[in-house]
Amino acid sequence: MYTDAKIDNSYRWVIVDIEKKVIPNTDSSEYLELHISDVLVIRELNKKLQHQIKALKNETDENKNSLITQPEPAIKEFCIKNIEADNNCELSLIYLEVDNFEQFKATHTDDEFHRITYVIEDTILKAIDDRGLLGRLDDFKYIIAIKNINNEVKLRAFLEHIRTQISWHCKFIDSSYNIEFSIGIGRYPDNGKDLDLIKKKNPKKQLI
Repeated sequence: MYTDAKIDNSYRWVIVDIEKKVIPNTDSSEYLELHISDVLVIRELNKKLQHQIKALKNETDENKNSLITQPEPAIKEFCIKNIEADNNCELSLIYLEVDNFEQFKATHTDDEFHRITYVIEDTILKAIDDRGLLGRLDDFKYIIAIKNINNEVKLRAFLEHIRTQISWHCKFIDSSYNIEFSIGIGRYPDNGKDLDLIKKKNPKKQLI
């Protein structure tokens, strides 16, 4: 590394790499290959790269753990993209509704209502992780799109985990409140390879 004087009498640190080369198919034809890199330029490029990596990580984290408030287009796009990317893709579309939320809302404060809403959504998002999407259709009405968990046994375990966790956390808000759910499931390709057909087969027509 050395300083390089410029014509305007300013100095810049540069990195110089000198490599001895041989011309192919010759006996003694040698030459030196010189590479000069401006240290400041490299540093600025490195900063730019770090910003890009950070932005990509933030975007990934947001996508991984976000709630969609207008879910229909996003859910359909998610399903279509996964099907196009993998012909053997398995998808489950789950409609989940809290049946007795009006009872809770009528007897609790707005703060408690928001707390229980957060508990439900945070629990589902953590269970989904990066395998799918969660959309809110209305108060305590949700649509979940998740891939590679199509097997009935795995689905039951997945949903039971969500229900148990939500019920447990709700007890910390009100020990007397026994939260109740209605759940509808449509599976691709088990219930068909057309999303509209899967919607019709689901007992909850609000699916998509």
